[in-house]
Order: sequence, then C-alpha cells, then structure tokens
Amino acid sequence: MHLVSYNQNNKQNIFIEGDIISSDDISSFQNTTNLNENLSLEITFIDGINLSSEVILRLIKLQNDFVEFELYVLKQFLRHYLLRLGINIKYNHKELSNLSQSDEETRLLNGNELDELLELVKNYYEYDFNHYQRATIARRVKNTMIKNSIKNFELFKIELIKSNELFYELFLDFSINVTKFFRTPKLFEDIVSIAKQKLEKQLHLKIWIAGCASGEEVYSIAMMLDTYNLLGNIQIYATDFNPSIIRVSKNGLYDTKSIENIEDKKYLKYFEQKDKNIYQIDNNIKEHILFYEHNLVSDGVFNKFDIILCQNVLIYFDKELQEKTKELFNSSLEIDGVIFLDRYGENKNEF
Repeated sequence: MHLVSYNQNNKQNIFIEGDIISSDDISSFQNTTNLNENLSLEITFIDGINLSSEVILRLIKLQNDFVEFELYVLKQFLRHYLLRLGINIKYNHKELSNLSQSDEETRLLNGNELDELLELVKNYYEYDFNHYQRATIARRVKNTMIKNSIKNFELFKIELIKSNELFYELFLDFSINVTKFFRTPKLFEDIVSIAKQKLEKQLHLKIWIAGCASGEEVYSIAMMLDTYNLLGNIQIYATDFNPSIIRVSKNGLYDTKSIENIEDKKYLKYFEQKDKNIYQIDNNIKEHILFYEHNLVSDGVFNKFDIILCQNVLIYFDKELQEKTKELFNSSLEIDGVIFLDRYGENKNEF
C-alpha cells in the first residue's frame, strides 16, 4: 500500500494505492484517518481491490462520524462490495479508447470469436477458461462489454490487452458467486450427520468446500456443526480461484438483507452487529475455517479430506473438465471419505 495525505482548505485528502490487508497497512490507515471530525474528509482508493474487515469497519465509522465525508473507489469490484455493505461512494467514470464503434447493439460472440478471446486471456493473463460452458462464457463476456459500453469485438480485444482492470472485470464475471446462507439445508444436515458418524471413530475431520464464493455456504455449515458441538474437532478448508472473493469470505461481513433471509433464528447468535446494515461472523466460527486461493482447472491436490463439497460449479464446466475435476476430488479424498457434488453425496468408489 502507498498512502498520500494532505490538507487543503480545511479538507483532508487521502489517496491510497494498493490493497490494505497487512497489519502494518491497516495500522497506517487507521492512524492516518484519526482526524478531527470537524474537518471535511475525502478518501480515494485508486487501484485497490482487497480491504480487510478492520478497514471496512473504519470506513463505516468515518462515514457516520464526519459531517462531510466523500469516498471515491475506482475499482468496480470494491465499489460494489462496499455499496452492498451500505457505504456511500462517489462514482468515477472510466474512459475507453477512441477507436470508433458501430451503432449496433452488443451481441453474443460467435464460436470463433470466443475461441480467439479465450486464447488471448490464456496467453496474456494465464487463466484457462477453454473448458467452461461456452454459452455461459458468451453471456458473461457480453455482460462485461455492456457494462463498459463496448459494442465492437476488436475494440474489446484491444482494451482487454491494454487494461488489467477490464480483464479483472471479465474475470469477476466469469467467477460464480451466487450463494446465500443455508441455501440447501437438507444437504448441510447430511454433511453434519456424516461428520457426526465419522467423529465417533476418529478424533479429527478435514472438510474441503471448493468454490466457496463469498462464504455464506461455508459459514452455514460451520454454524450447523457448532450447534451439534462438532466444530471443535473439524478443520474446514474453503477455496475459490478468485482472490478478491476469498478476501470477502475472510472478512465475514454481510448486509442486513443476507441475515434476514436466515429462517432458523437460532443461528443469529453467530453474527455480531457492527452497524445498522452490517453484521460480522463470530470469530469462534472463523477460527475453524482456512480460506485459500485454489483453481480447480490448474491446481492439484493440496491435502486429504474426509468430506468434500462442491456445489454449483461443475455445471459450468464442459464434460472433459468435469471428469478432470472429479479425478482431483478423488485423489484428495481419504479412504471412506464422502464427496457431495451439486447436492448429491457419492462415495469415492462411485466415480
């Protein structure tokens, strides 16, 4: 992180480059924003995407305490994340290339254009999406083009090469982040039941949740295990290929709407209200979860697990990648381990 702060006309201006995750950077940010509340305060995040929960909660306090507070966030992912948590943000418009575009509406790319685009992404950014379902990829490319007011495929390729930010927007659109708390309670109950049976025969369990998205599913399972006094003997590993969504999961911050959708109110004890619109997962739950960046397409076995869960991910892969991913799960499973794929539990030998 690089931070610049200066006062001009009784207005404190703070410009921040980079993410704020490390303890030193968090401390520096907190010290710099420890200001007289009668001042006007303006903070600009230039290129940062990942913020720790401490920084986010500090921004909420600044917004509540300062009479005049303005926050500018240039990166779309961080802007949407903070807005969802109730933090007010000023909008900065991004200018595109001057290359002329036709008046036709943005269309879905054809097969050859998709092949060309995915090879470009693989060669320039070393992410391989060639075995994702083409219809899904085409829709998400179109979505990224529309959000950036790009109608011309040639222009999109040029901008994609020139702009890391545009690639990251596309990357985030390719990520699958549709989830909510207790989305599939019957499945989670089955996982708890199997964990209980296994802990009658062994002292400790390891659970891998692949494609964890923003963490709601992971925390739901952890809370359910805790209500049965099982969590103390379990380590959960939660992975996703998107490093920014991993940071969101680690933060464990959720808005009021997310919490209101929890039907069984006994789980509300695991949330601490930080502000009128923000709740944070209890640290006693978080300490049993390790969040990691892991790509099912390119990364291999990193541990052995008693239970593996992967929901709403394989449906976006083609048949070849589905089989490759199943082989990875197979190789990552302990003897007599259990795998749950898209709401179905299967024993290792059934693959």
